[in-house]
Amino acid sequence: MELLKKIWKFKDYILLGVIILLIMSCVNTCNNNSDLQRDINRQHNNIAAITDSLKQYKDELGRTIAEKHAFQLTQQELMDSVGLLKKKNYEYLSYTKTQMGIHDTLVIPTEIERIRVDTILLAQGVTDTGYIRFNKSDVFGNSSRTIGMEMKYYVDSLLHTGDVNFSLNQNIFVETWLERNTKSGETFVTLRTDYPNITFNSGMGIQALSDGNYEKSFRKSKGIGLAIGPSVGFGYDLYNHRLVPNVGLNLTIGFTYTPKIFQWGK
Repeated sequence: MELLKKIWKFKDYILLGVIILLIMSCVNTCNNNSDLQRDINRQHNNIAAITDSLKQYKDELGRTIAEKHAFQLTQQELMDSVGLLKKKNYEYLSYTKTQMGIHDTLVIPTEIERIRVDTILLAQGVTDTGYIRFNKSDVFGNSSRTIGMEMKYYVDSLLHTGDVNFSLNQNIFVETWLERNTKSGETFVTLRTDYPNITFNSGMGIQALSDGNYEKSFRKSKGIGLAIGPSVGFGYDLYNHRLVPNVGLNLTIGFTYTPKIFQWGK
């Protein structure tokens, strides 16, 4: 009974400790509920990304644009989905991929370069010879295309052609970005190009979310630690038979072991 009376003298300290514990418990519960709601919204977005199809249209500048829902994946889910490797001190931000098809029909002026027929060719019955060529270059904003062809020919009683040297150089400019609807939380991937007659046959975008478990996997459980800081506690005075509060500064050096389950924070 005497001990209880002595403890009661420190009821204010005890009450303060209880209040702090309750506040920490409430904050932890709120964080867990918030994380659960975010995960539910993420799953709804991913279901929409699975069922959504790529929508394509032309903007006012004639550029081809394609859009669809983008996935929201954790770091581990992203690596499992596309085969990426885990890197220490790095995390992935996003991932996009697309497949394009080009269906071009070109009208290109052709020129013929005749070569003077010498007596040797005339003796072989050749009346005409030379090259058939065409060359065309186009620029489409940031994209460009150059196409060329050269083919040798000769004529006796028939027209004969040789092998064709054909060249095609394409510089296809493609822009890709992810955006999020701040009201619904849905994410979308957008593809855009100024190269003409392109169709985006497929497209996928992934927003890589920050994941505390991903970073925690790199943390060590064992180590040598140094800790310094204030300490508050109670001790029992055996001589005077009473509780005595202790306030001081602690310095600790030693071997530490902290299981990852108890390593809080991101």
